[in-house]
Amino acid sequence: EFIEAINIDPDYADAYYSIAINYKNNEEYKKSIEYFNKVIELSNEYPDVHYNVAQIFSIYEEYDNSIKAFNEFLIYQPDHNHARYELAIIYINQNKYEEALIELNKVIRVEPNNFEAHYQIGFIYNIQGKHEETIAKYNDVTNIDPNHIYAILGLANIYYNSGKLEEAINKYKKALELKPRDMNILRTLGHAYQQNGKFKDAIILYKSYLDMSPNNFESDEILELIDNLKSKLAS
Repeated sequence: EFIEAINIDPDYADAYYSIAINYKNNEEYKKSIEYFNKVIELSNEYPDVHYNVAQIFSIYEEYDNSIKAFNEFLIYQPDHNHARYELAIIYINQNKYEEALIELNKVIRVEPNNFEAHYQIGFIYNIQGKHEETIAKYNDVTNIDPNHIYAILGLANIYYNSGKLEEAINKYKKALELKPRDMNILRTLGHAYQQNGKFKDAIILYKSYLDMSPNNFESDEILELIDNLKSKLAS
């Protein structure tokens, strides 16, 4: 029916918009872009066009075009936080961290409890080697969402790598509660116990690791660790 409407009125922007949305919903993105561009030619009353175009360009990893379209959309709807967050993620994908931080902080000003925005800021700080700032941000995340596994693991890894083993162990234990069959968490928690001198706890974790995956490529290494720890306990 929309095609018929265009045949009757070639300047009927609403029909082009509806066709474009249908194509987008059906993941026919190139056709969708074609019709969205026609809407842009005909009218400036459809700011959502720029948002949809930005998302499509992002799917195709045409990030410069996506950024341009997101910024066009945000001129019309500056408080559209989800669009601003998506724009920030694109900046992160392009390693444009300062630009991403600007957008993420704008998101937080409107939505102080947007834990994903806080997490992404922490993620950037971690890349930049700002570990104290990262810890503060990841704590902001877990204050809002206590079960945010990536923030918990982020904290655990920072504590572990900086030698704060008790803090690391507490965070890895929390992560293991959330993902009890995660092999990486099991192994790393075992290492943390071992480095902290808690050999019995380390052995328990290593045995759990082997029980879950006895033929894992690291099994021989884990068995050797268990034997070494048993020898230390016996001496």
